[in-house]
Amino acid sequence: MDAVSILAHQTPGDQLKDFWHAVRDSDWTAAGVAAAGEAAVVIGVLAATAVVALVGRRLVRRWVSRATARGLARSKDPGRHRRAELRATTLGSVLGDVLTAVVWAAGIMTAVGTVGISLGPLLAGAGIAGVAIGFGTQSLVKDFFSGFFILLEDQYGVGDVIQVDPDVAGLVEDISMRVTRLRSLDGTVWFVPNGEIRLLANRSKEWARALVDFQVAYGADLDNAMQAIEEVAARLRRDPEIGAKILEDAEILGVEMLGESGVTIRTFIKTLPLEQWTVSRRFRRDVKGEFDARGVEIPVPHRKVIIQDGGSPAR
Repeated sequence: MDAVSILAHQTPGDQLKDFWHAVRDSDWTAAGVAAAGEAAVVIGVLAATAVVALVGRRLVRRWVSRATARGLARSKDPGRHRRAELRATTLGSVLGDVLTAVVWAAGIMTAVGTVGISLGPLLAGAGIAGVAIGFGTQSLVKDFFSGFFILLEDQYGVGDVIQVDPDVAGLVEDISMRVTRLRSLDGTVWFVPNGEIRLLANRSKEWARALVDFQVAYGADLDNAMQAIEEVAARLRRDPEIGAKILEDAEILGVEMLGESGVTIRTFIKTLPLEQWTVSRRFRRDVKGEFDARGVEIPVPHRKVIIQDGGSPAR
């Protein structure tokens, strides 16, 4: 009996059943089922990778924020709080990006291995490409690593006054992972690559010191002059406006130098960050007034000329 006769004597239900059996037992159906299974595994791996990356990123940011909050729990300085918040935001973002990249790299390699693709050639090609890119982006990578450690170690922040070169100094207006932007006293904006910063001076880290020298004439009473300086310093400490910027009583160090035309008296005043210049200017102004009131002479340049008997100046 041929196949046509067999089909003619079968019911529609039997015919449908035989059709599905044939489909199930065919090679292309088995391959399709296997491919569907692999696709499901790949989708599952990528979905799990996305979830792990998202959760990990949020956990890193939360950890950085909590660590910063614990460090500032005892601080009442709003400026420090703002600086710490900016630093925490930047660090959290950077660490989150690094974690996301690592998680996705691991997830993609796992997914590729699931479908039977050999990872050896891919990793070798990626290594060669990485070396080539690395040679071309050495300075960029260096800038990013330097920027990361600048933020991590809190070497300076937005609002600080720093000096990175004898000719480059100013107020920090912005810090990124690659570059620091400074504005100098005359308004010039400097863009300094973080990787180029070898040695820097932070003039506003935690506290500052006003170093103020006063010169008096050789004929002036030094005890009277130092008493005048000490009295002015005490008044400034009690002043409602300027006193809030002074952290400790002034130190009258005494005679620092015997100059060509006068005696130099050196003083130190510990101040809030960036307030040393304001305190110094006010200190000099008030000391000048006190010197005038006490009759303390400020030296002026002078030169002695000796005339010999021959009528010409001595050589």
